[in-house]
Amino acid sequence: MGRNRKGPYKTSKGPTYYCRLIVPPRLREVVGKTCLTRSLKTTSYNVALTRYGPTYLQLERELEALQKPNGLADLREHVEANRGYDDNPAILTDLLVGFDMPNPTQKQKLVYEALSTGKPIPVDWEEAMQLWIKLKNRTNSRPLAAGSIKHATAQIKLIQPYGSPHQLTKQLIWDFIEDQEELGKQPNTVASYLKNLSAITEVLVQLDHLEVNLFKSISYSVKNKSDRRSFTDDELCLIKHKHPEALLLTMMGLRIEELEHGVVDKDMFVINEVWKNDKLIFRPKTLSSYRRVPLPKSYKRLDRNQRILRKRLRDLIPDTDVVLHSARHTFIELSRRAGCDARIIDEVCGHGSSSGSSSNRSYGEFPDEVLLRETQKVWDLIEDITG
Repeated sequence: MGRNRKGPYKTSKGPTYYCRLIVPPRLREVVGKTCLTRSLKTTSYNVALTRYGPTYLQLERELEALQKPNGLADLREHVEANRGYDDNPAILTDLLVGFDMPNPTQKQKLVYEALSTGKPIPVDWEEAMQLWIKLKNRTNSRPLAAGSIKHATAQIKLIQPYGSPHQLTKQLIWDFIEDQEELGKQPNTVASYLKNLSAITEVLVQLDHLEVNLFKSISYSVKNKSDRRSFTDDELCLIKHKHPEALLLTMMGLRIEELEHGVVDKDMFVINEVWKNDKLIFRPKTLSSYRRVPLPKSYKRLDRNQRILRKRLRDLIPDTDVVLHSARHTFIELSRRAGCDARIIDEVCGHGSSSGSSSNRSYGEFPDEVLLRETQKVWDLIEDITG
């Protein structure tokens, strides 16, 4: 009787009063504790009584949150709420998360160091990524794509064994680079890892969780082994007869993904988001990529399987500098040869205007008739070249 009595209490190790919430037995395995404790930060029983009610409510909310743990963020908040200038770090650590002094767990080490040094628990990579996502979604004109988050998550898992953001050194980052190269990763791939990890780390600097972004001090240059090029006139003739999909991409200045997911609307090809069963399966690359593209009269629905189209092009043209995306570059090159208005061609390609105000750069400035007028010049030139 009285074992679970509520009210302020003191430990045998000091005069400070505490508030305690006993965790129900059915939740103890999930929460990982038998009770939650918070310092009332006073040695006066009367003062402790006035603080007990609000503190107990906070512990109830904390218990609810612990059933859906949020990594170090919850632990950091818990430590800061209990930090007291007159508390012994070892005693308070033991009260908060337990403390096996001879062989402490990683969580116990973090809490003890935070209480000993007066600094908050540092951010780990998972929390860093969540902060990055939150900041990007707030500052970007549209939310991050699911693919971007997926890639960032994979890269976070690669860097985690080398230490949390505050533990990294230049040497550890170089170790990471060398290990990725030994695993057979191409320099371009490693460079993309470093770029994304640097972006995530930079958010921590902006939010004062770190003082410096070490990734910015790592010079990792990548030499391009080859330069992608446009189709030659001879290749264009070959493509006309052997690869109608590549010819269509060339006539419309499309990306291969846009050909796969675009929709025909009379004499225009519409590039927009594609949803299936309430799930986004395609999103145009940029805001200016949402557009209407003139459709050749000879258009008919062709094979849109990217893997098959790429293989057919490689069988036709062995040069690895020529890829399906070369069709898009060829369209732009031919538009210049045909004397097209560059601003209108930018709209057709989804580049938007390269000058002027943001309102001038927004897509939809030119009507379909104007887009068709300039695109027709490219089609006429292709007909002259291919006969």
